[in-house]
Amino acid sequence: MSYKMPKKQGLTKDKIELDAFRTYMNNSPDIALLSRIDNFQFVAVNDLACKEYGYTRKQFLALQIFDLEVTPQLEEEVKVFYDRTRIGKVMTYQGINKRKDGSQFPVEVRFSKISSTYGLAHVRNTSERVRSIERNRFLAQMSEDASVAMLGLDLKFNLTHWSKGCESLLGYSRKEVLAEQIINLVLSNERPKINRFLVQLVKEREFRSRDTVLIHKSGKQIVVNATYWVTKDENGVVNGLAGLIRDNSKEKMAKKMQDVLLNIAQASSRRIIDTKWFSNFVFKELGTIMDVDNFYIILYDKVSKSYKYPIVRGCKGLKKALQSDVKKRTLANRVMHTGKPLFEQKSELLKHIKIHNIHMETEVPEVYLGVPLKSEGKVIGVLAVQSFKDPFAYSIRNMIALELVSNLISNILTRDLIIDELMTSEEHYRSLSEKSADVISVLDKHWVIQYESLPSKHVF
Repeated sequence: MSYKMPKKQGLTKDKIELDAFRTYMNNSPDIALLSRIDNFQFVAVNDLACKEYGYTRKQFLALQIFDLEVTPQLEEEVKVFYDRTRIGKVMTYQGINKRKDGSQFPVEVRFSKISSTYGLAHVRNTSERVRSIERNRFLAQMSEDASVAMLGLDLKFNLTHWSKGCESLLGYSRKEVLAEQIINLVLSNERPKINRFLVQLVKEREFRSRDTVLIHKSGKQIVVNATYWVTKDENGVVNGLAGLIRDNSKEKMAKKMQDVLLNIAQASSRRIIDTKWFSNFVFKELGTIMDVDNFYIILYDKVSKSYKYPIVRGCKGLKKALQSDVKKRTLANRVMHTGKPLFEQKSELLKHIKIHNIHMETEVPEVYLGVPLKSEGKVIGVLAVQSFKDPFAYSIRNMIALELVSNLISNILTRDLIIDELMTSEEHYRSLSEKSADVISVLDKHWVIQYESLPSKHVF
């Protein structure tokens, strides 16, 4: 009795072909989808496809190519396309695919009819490329907007992009800064911190903001808030940084100015106040918002034709010049004579000095800012600051702040003048005291009130 061995089932040509495609697909860096030409059914997909679309391999093989498209094509159109496409030819097109959870993403598909039975599609998610194109378009639009300061950096932190807003904010043209390192525009003692900040940002690929100090072309320091984020090329590879710079020095200075003016106003409201103490208080408060290395308050008594100096800081030779024969031709006297603020840089000051034959009490400063002190519309003195180093030391905001402070100082000084008059001339005390908005009481040696001003009747 003979025994017949069963025949080994042979591998079909189709099976061999399919296995070869599977091996190739799993080595592909892109999503790979193999489908049948006749019924559009998926017969093989790689791991990347399962990961991107959210289907298991078994679920995938139950789908047709149309199930992945947001706007499916008609079967008849696809059949015509397959029939007209020769084997081996690669076709590329863009579209929108959807995942199992319904989310959508843009794709670039490279399709090839690899046999009369199968079609192979390599799919690439182009979301990053689209975002990159949109970012570049956005940056291009923003770069033309002079109100927005935007910059671009490569991975060595060299400037690759410099918007008109940056030109306006920092004074440098694109030609002057492109290919230069951003670190060179940062205040020297801030540079190590900013370098570490940018290195960490690239490493972590995050979106971060921080305050720093940048140097204007003129040398002026500008406090800014800089927001940086990584940029990527069309393949999703980090290729640099983009930054948005906002000048917040004005906001911070406005808040400081508010605090300073409030502090000075509160100090001026004290019932008993010493002029020298108050002048020193004003000096210290203003020192938090501007350069007061050269600062003075001068009072002029027209009756005695004499000067008082509640405070003088710096300004060497000022007192001597005011007491000299040419005292009517100083910058301080010019302010008192016109009754208007004088705010000029050196170039304009030199013209001013020549036209009005002004005798300078010191060398000509880089910038001078003086405001008159007034009482009942009459000028009684000057409050001034000047810088011999920085032509941009002061701004219009500083001038406005000094004018507001000058009103508070004038009230204090007027009160002191009234008290001086009361001390020296009793016959005028009633008329003088009524000019003051403050409560004024006159007591005899037994501390008995002999007179009270009108405001006191509304208080007590």
